[in-house]
Amino acid sequence: MLFNMFALWMFGSVIENTLGSKRFLIFYFICGLGAALCHLLVFNFENASNIAWFTQLPKDEQIQAIIQAIDTNKGDPRILPMIIPMVGASGAIFGLLFAFGYLFPNTLIYFYFLIPIRAKYFVALYALLELGLGIGNNPGDNVAHFAHLGGMLFAFILFRIWRIRSNKYA
Repeated sequence: MLFNMFALWMFGSVIENTLGSKRFLIFYFICGLGAALCHLLVFNFENASNIAWFTQLPKDEQIQAIIQAIDTNKGDPRILPMIIPMVGASGAIFGLLFAFGYLFPNTLIYFYFLIPIRAKYFVALYALLELGLGIGNNPGDNVAHFAHLGGMLFAFILFRIWRIRSNKYA
């Protein structure tokens, strides 16, 4: 959460000044909603067999299984991924990160406050890292990597719809 707020402060004000307050608000919320949509699509794809199994259970067994999983955290392992909520604004933050790299591609970002890297390369490397971690699907990883990529994707789509080009502000 701290890093999300830092990124919102660091990139958000520049993007808001570029897009205007109203368009920035629309942009931020659409990136967040798009990120949630992408996460749900990938989640349903990854858990299709668990969801199919769960929906075949009678209603009283479904409720009992959910209660047991919530109360003891030891329920059927097929249920646990389905009851963990997705919380966060990181998809919208990644939309802002994409916007910054897209609108100001040659601006230097200091990675770990020491290493200068151009925004376009930083965003591209971060997207590749998220894609790799998402495909890796580490069971102990509680990060919605495809939500991050979804935020970036919806930022790109909005810029195409709004006809905003990178060289306009570079």
